[in-house]
Amino acid sequence: MKNLNMLVMDCKTELDNLDIEYGFIQSVTINTRAKKRWGMCTKEGEGVYKIEISSKLLKDDVEEIHVKNTIIHEILHTCDGCFNHGKEWQRLANKVNNAYGYNVKRTTSYAEKGIENPTANYIVKCPCCNAKWEYMRMTKTVQFPNKYQCSKCKEKLIRVK
Repeated sequence: MKNLNMLVMDCKTELDNLDIEYGFIQSVTINTRAKKRWGMCTKEGEGVYKIEISSKLLKDDVEEIHVKNTIIHEILHTCDGCFNHGKEWQRLANKVNNAYGYNVKRTTSYAEKGIENPTANYIVKCPCCNAKWEYMRMTKTVQFPNKYQCSKCKEKLIRVK
């Protein structure tokens, strides 16, 4: 298993080298329960943050760059005006990506992280463009796909599994 504290220190050093000022990070912990997220940043008070990183990323067979992408993603949320994925967060993410060759962005798939995706219990797809969405849990989209439309072509969705 990878050393999370060392990776966080590396990421902070890289951000320091780019003169990116981040908030006070009270703790960085490993989340063993998260199913659909790689990391999470929560605000504990004015300028104080806690970060969680999924244990899936810390396994030995996951490349270090994928873990660092997530750590930097979460640290960037501690910067002024970056608690969302707005323009300032995107600007800083692009600055890091250009400097270090990372791919810090809003969302990332299992395939992009080099991790096998757990088998989806439900699949909803667009009959027009064949875009598909996989779900582990029963959601409103799974229950009532015809009430939702494809984000690409605006066609009503269908459930295939």
